[in-house]
Amino acid sequence: MSYTGWTESTTVELLAPLLQALLGWVVIRWIASHLTSNGQQLPIAFNGSVITYIGWYLLLAISFITIIGWAWVTTAWMRWMCRNIEGTRREIIFKASGLEMLWRTVLFTIGCLLLIPIPWALRWYANWYLSQFALVERSTLANA
Repeated sequence: MSYTGWTESTTVELLAPLLQALLGWVVIRWIASHLTSNGQQLPIAFNGSVITYIGWYLLLAISFITIIGWAWVTTAWMRWMCRNIEGTRREIIFKASGLEMLWRTVLFTIGCLLLIPIPWALRWYANWYLSQFALVERSTLANA
């Protein structure tokens, strides 16, 4: 392989995570802006900065080096995303702690290693994860 081919492939490999993060940001903005209730579009929007989102994405990738740090980064990232969803009188919060995320993910991974319980493990994990999101009155958080 020539030197030029090496730099081109390296550039693509370095840009791929940034493009994945950008795509994730676009998808979240699209989902938030297209939520409906009873057939009517909700006035919800995700207003998080693309630069901050990419920063969280890269921090998550780097946090896997610590083996357990990703759980705390994930919970903090989810809280940041919830804070940046606007358009209603209520606020979305993410209640899980890093330790809760860690032990449930480890248990989910063990369940997946055994192959047969994968559907049950996935359902258990997804139900728990979704149950960590809640709607609260905005004034509740201001008084807390």
